[in-house]
Amino acid sequence: MKFTSLFALFASAQAQEWSNVYPNAADFLFGVATDATNANVMHSTGGVNGVGGVVVYTLDGGQTFNGTKLPSALGLSMGIASDGDDIFTVGFPSSAYSHDRGATFSETPPSPTTNPLLSQAAASDSGAFYVTGMLLGGRNGVSRSTDGGETFESFVIDKDSISTIARYGSFVGDTWYVTGGTWPADEDVNKDKSERMLTKRFTAEGHYKPQMKRGDGDDDGADSTFVAEIAKSTDGGKTWSNVFEDVGNFYFNGIDCLDSMTCVAVGESDADSPDPGSRVWSTTDGGQTWVENFKTSDPQESLFTAKFVSKDEIWAVGGNVSNRQFLGRVWSSTDWAEKGEDSSWADVGGIDNAWLTDIGMAGEDGDAFAVALTIQSTASVFKYTAA
Repeated sequence: MKFTSLFALFASAQAQEWSNVYPNAADFLFGVATDATNANVMHSTGGVNGVGGVVVYTLDGGQTFNGTKLPSALGLSMGIASDGDDIFTVGFPSSAYSHDRGATFSETPPSPTTNPLLSQAAASDSGAFYVTGMLLGGRNGVSRSTDGGETFESFVIDKDSISTIARYGSFVGDTWYVTGGTWPADEDVNKDKSERMLTKRFTAEGHYKPQMKRGDGDDDGADSTFVAEIAKSTDGGKTWSNVFEDVGNFYFNGIDCLDSMTCVAVGESDADSPDPGSRVWSTTDGGQTWVENFKTSDPQESLFTAKFVSKDEIWAVGGNVSNRQFLGRVWSSTDWAEKGEDSSWADVGGIDNAWLTDIGMAGEDGDAFAVALTIQSTASVFKYTAA
């Protein structure tokens, strides 16, 4: 792994720009859904304290924004996906759908055997919505909707494929990849199991609380070590296999797949790990082998999601977080596939006072929308304008 020079980063910054197009949009925002056919459309989901779950969106490229309150059953809204006029959002412990580009939402009819009981991830592919999370009874699974989020069919991921918690997924036809992972619990902090942890550093409400126990509803809420896993299905969720496992060093967050063979996933760990820092792993052979393309040793570095900008370029998104400051990161590489562990990376982010939680590409010109948490416990929407 190589980092670009300061001169190269400065030159890049002159040609590209991030702008805060919606400051303090909500108390927390996590998901981004962009429209592949319309660069002006972006939806994000999150919440406002005292109000509940909300979706904020723009239909004019970020010049103006609208907001829609979600059904009250959706207490925390974490993931969002779009397909034309259909918008779907999921959280704890329910989900909601819209058929009018987010102007109104209806709750997905509760069905604990077919809808994820706990989820922080939504995705779309070929007219279907996908949700990754925990089903009734503590089983990991994926739920799929082919009617715009109104009904779902669920597929269980067996424990041999993911032994921890299913977190995020990417779906290409019948080939599905799902990340799993967990982190050590701090027995002295956060005795209230009702406070769910999004990562080891952040609560689901967007609060920065590092090294806190995750309330997973088990007997003691504690996990003994870091675990990172990836499961794969090639038959649309009927059967699964484990294609990646690391014990003791880090856990996975987001994953994105260009096609059935090519994927990139990001992970992280803090000072509790013998090998702290953020990292990017990729495969180009369908998960048979994985390469660590990017690794930092700073325990304050965090990566939350990854996206293919094109078939050659990937972005890994997150930030450097501490009690005193946030710095939004967008690590970019165009030679990751060719050079593997020796690939070069440049930070095209550098956004002050922000930890980026998701990003979506807007159109074919390289523009993007991102959402971020701030150290003041608010959330904003940023737009990236390419050269």
